[in-house]
Amino acid sequence: MDISEEMLKRFSISKEYNVDATVEIAKKYLDWCKEMGFGTYKYDDPQEFGMYLNPRVLSMIGFDRTGHPIVLIRMKNYFPSKT
Repeated sequence: MDISEEMLKRFSISKEYNVDATVEIAKKYLDWCKEMGFGTYKYDDPQEFGMYLNPRVLSMIGFDRTGHPIVLIRMKNYFPSKT
């Protein structure tokens, strides 16, 4: 998994442009992502991704320009007892 330029900017700003601290937090971020399994799932086929969704609550409505799935969440159906 790679870190985007935007994420490096965020780390750098949060560490007040200290390069050593920025590198350290970037390493921790990559380790955390690896531990949590982020970036390991690829859903190229909408049908494959859609099989994990409850259609009353979540619906995949397509992909954004970068290929990430766009999911519509119907909160009324997610918390039916609160309506």
